[in-house]
Formats: sequence, structure tokens, C-alpha cells
Amino acid sequence: MVQNFFMDLEIIGCPTVRDSDGLAKSSRNIYLDANQRQKALSIYKALCYIKENIATKELPQLCDETKQLLQIDRLQYLQVTDYELNPRDSYKKDDTLVTIAGYVADTRLIDNLWL
Repeated sequence: MVQNFFMDLEIIGCPTVRDSDGLAKSSRNIYLDANQRQKALSIYKALCYIKENIATKELPQLCDETKQLLQIDRLQYLQVTDYELNPRDSYKKDDTLVTIAGYVADTRLIDNLWL
């Protein structure tokens, strides 16, 4: 949005803050019951799976495998981009971002991992 609307801003990324079980901290987490929270944890597990395998597998195959690991109710997107959010067809060390968004029940959750 900053780029598209020519905003005079600089976005500075920072690591995602996580609970001890790996779930990204979010005010939306209060809407999750214990079973839903377990489903939500599959998002972070999926990101970790990509991180562990991205250097050795083709990206389309890896994304398909990762989607099968997700236990969420509805996947909105799983994207691999460069740090400028341009779609990426292959892994490039220190310039790859994986983002996932989806729903557990009615709660929309997002997470990402910089590789």
C-alpha cells in the first residue's frame, strides 16, 4: 500500500513475537478455544516445514505439501515472495518471505517467516 499510493514512509520489518508454543501473538487469539488454538498452531508448523525444506525441494511441490499440513478451516493464501512482496518462483537466500493467511472458525489468522 505504501508503494502503490506513493506514501512517504519507510516500513521496517521486525521478528514476529510468538507465544511459547509458537503461535504468533495476536489480539485475535482470544477468540480461539483450546481445539481451535491447536488448529492455529498448524500455521507456524507449516512455515517451519517450508523453512526446513525450501533449499532442497521445488517451490510448487513444497507449497502443495505445506497446504496439506495446514489444519485450518479455510486457507486464504500461502505465498512466497521476495522482501518487497513480489511473487517468487524459487528460493533466494536472505530474500524470501513466506506468508500464510486463513481462518480457524471465524477468526482470521496471519503469519509469516523470513528466510
